[in-house]
Formats: sequence, structure tokens, C-alpha cells
Amino acid sequence: MEKKQLLDTLGALHEELSQTERVDQSTEDLLKTVTDDIQRLLDQSAEDGDSGTIAGRLQELLLKFEDAHPRLAALVEQVTEGLANLGI
Repeated sequence: MEKKQLLDTLGALHEELSQTERVDQSTEDLLKTVTDDIQRLLDQSAEDGDSGTIAGRLQELLLKFEDAHPRLAALVEQVTEGLANLGI
């Protein structure tokens, strides 16, 4: 997955989240933090500690979404795979 595809997937995740009524504020905040971290890493070289932090946050999002919001969980999984493909 290229950077543009990853950013497009993040955009789709945000769009899907905006249409989902049952997502709490802490989950929205976590998604914003992850998105900001990913954007920062794409803009510059990633430090080893940064990618682990992002991976943990993405895993947390995935666990929150997998039962109640399978479409959101699938998008988070795509983002995780995209980051892995980019070596982040």
C-alpha cells in the first residue's frame, strides 16, 4: 500500500466514523491521535518507538470496533497492513 492509499483509507475510516452514531468520545479521540501520529510518520522518518506506539493504538481501535462496528474494524485493519507494508 502506498502513502496515498493509506491516507485514502484513513479518510474512509473518518468518514465511516462520522456516520456511526454509537462511538464514544474516547474512541474518537484515540482515532484522531492515531491519525495525527500516522501523518507525522509519513511526513518524516519514523523512530522505532513511534511505530510501536501507533501499532498499539491501532490494535486498541480494532478491539473496540470489531464487534459493534465491523466496517470500522476492517478499515483499521487495512491501515495497520498499509503501515506494515510501508515499514512503519
